[in-house]
Amino acid sequence: MKYLTALLISFLTTVTIAQNVPNGNFENWDTEDFFVTNDWVSYGKPHRSSESMTGQYAITLENYETSPNTYNSSSIYNVDWIDGEVDKFPYDGDPLSMVFYANYNLASGDSAYLESGFYEKGRWIGDAKIKVTGTSNGSFLKYSVPITWYGSRTPDSVYIGMRSLSHQGNANGYGFITIDDFHYENIGNRTVD
Repeated sequence: MKYLTALLISFLTTVTIAQNVPNGNFENWDTEDFFVTNDWVSYGKPHRSSESMTGQYAITLENYETSPNTYNSSSIYNVDWIDGEVDKFPYDGDPLSMVFYANYNLASGDSAYLESGFYEKGRWIGDAKIKVTGTSNGSFLKYSVPITWYGSRTPDSVYIGMRSLSHQGNANGYGFITIDDFHYENIGNRTVD
């Protein structure tokens, strides 16, 4: 009985610390012309940041100047809108919150945007969305965004989008958001794969 109890505790400890979003801590990177995040599709100039909350790296999405006084945004998705090679992460947890850490300094009037969309058999069944504005004054702040469910709470996949600008068009100025340890929770407990 003691052996079974020890095995169960060991299993629960491993499951509790398991990461449920592939590369949600942004530790795994490839190189093309620059560092790119594994398992994600990126647009603009997202880059690896050594300022992180957990592990060695986080991801920074920034608004960057393309011509005098014209700023574009950066974004990452787990869906490839152009080639269709990446299409959501498999996911069957029972989350109540989208959780992440963010360090940011955005231009006045700009806001960053993070979104999760949960699917069951191709049908959208829930989501979590947040706009982040202003500055975190150089610190990582923890965000826990409630998930809204539209009936069923049994997803089989999840869409994730993160942008340094919440709307289409140009940004008002330079700004950035650094995101780390993106995951889902159910009453304060990280959900598992």
